[in-house]
Amino acid sequence: MMWFLCAHCLFAQTKPETAPPLAADDTAAPTASPAFSIPPTPSPPHRLDIDTIAAIPLEERRAFLAKLSADERVKFARQVRDLPPTGQTNGKINALFMGWSVVDPVAAIENAKGFPTPRTRTVATEAIAYGMEPKSAGIMVQSLRTLSQDALDPEAKERLLGLSIVKWSQVDPSAAAQALAELYPDAPSRLAKPGGGDGVFLTATKGVATNWGATDPHAALDWFQKKSEPENLFAVENVILGWWQKDHTAAAAYVSAHVGTAGEREVAGVMADAMAEQDPRVATDWVKWNKDDRSRRRAQLRIADIWASKDPRAAAKWVAGLPAEEGKSAMSVVASRWAQNDSQATAKWLDSLKGSLRDAAIAGFASATAGTDYAFAMGWAMKISDPISKERLSKAIATQWLRLKPNEARPWIQSSKMPEDQKKQLLGSD
Repeated sequence: MMWFLCAHCLFAQTKPETAPPLAADDTAAPTASPAFSIPPTPSPPHRLDIDTIAAIPLEERRAFLAKLSADERVKFARQVRDLPPTGQTNGKINALFMGWSVVDPVAAIENAKGFPTPRTRTVATEAIAYGMEPKSAGIMVQSLRTLSQDALDPEAKERLLGLSIVKWSQVDPSAAAQALAELYPDAPSRLAKPGGGDGVFLTATKGVATNWGATDPHAALDWFQKKSEPENLFAVENVILGWWQKDHTAAAAYVSAHVGTAGEREVAGVMADAMAEQDPRVATDWVKWNKDDRSRRRAQLRIADIWASKDPRAAAKWVAGLPAEEGKSAMSVVASRWAQNDSQATAKWLDSLKGSLRDAAIAGFASATAGTDYAFAMGWAMKISDPISKERLSKAIATQWLRLKPNEARPWIQSSKMPEDQKKQLLGSD
């Protein structure tokens, strides 16, 4: 999988002028020339200089820079470096180094270091990181790692390192993975902390693992499986996803054969997510191969949730064909997700169901709607046919309702058809 980040937008778009509308009685085209006309779009400049560089399209800019000698490019960079520190100057720095990053990345990196402030150095380095080709990313990684601490803003440096490492992994994933491991020797502890691993490290690990999985999944798995938890689990998930995007059958077969541990079952669940996002029907076919009951059921619930967010009727039809116990759990998920998007359509659909599937769907529907309308949710909970399920769900919703809105809940419960002993239990505990 290719991993891209958009470069910063440098220019605001101007709103185009439009001709004034005709009056109500204007029936013929005017014979006189209009009072004004829309100016033609200016052509890109035909030469490279300080004033025009930011207006030249990227590929043309690169062509102009390629025609210059190495010394001429350095002199041009000095002219940009000597401009006053303004937003417009930053735009010119960006334009120069985005073009230079492909023509001569080594020289571009060295000249970026010569800018006078951390801010301008960051603008130049960032432009190179976004503009460079993956084959040049290893050079950028090495350069960034050897920069002095005050050369760039620390957060910007870490972000650009992550971007460069992921780009590098498109052409040399093993080297990129090694660089990432050296950059974050504390990876397992970072991920183990609450909220840990967010940001650059997590994104870079995901990108490297996915790219490596797409090119050499077995080598990637061997590398990451030797890491400590939870780093290895997170990385392996993304190796499998990268592999699956290139070879559905091989990746799915591998996962199906590796569901013996909790970590492997988690990978299987993530695999189902990725498949369902692209094509739920492919995901349902893959789940059939999974012989581990626990892993298969978890995957089915994820597929049901994702599919119901896209096409709840199709998801419900699939769920109806599952074995009884698996179908009930998945049907509850479908109803809950559908209710969040269109409660009225879901309510009509519930009336078309029968038996245990209807009870499961009602449970999901009532739970999903309770937060916005407790009385409505309680009314549906009371329609469940199984007495044990009905009592459990109605009690749960009523307890929450009494805690949050007792003045509404008490009279509803008192006048409801709930069993008297259940009413006394609920109202007595309020």
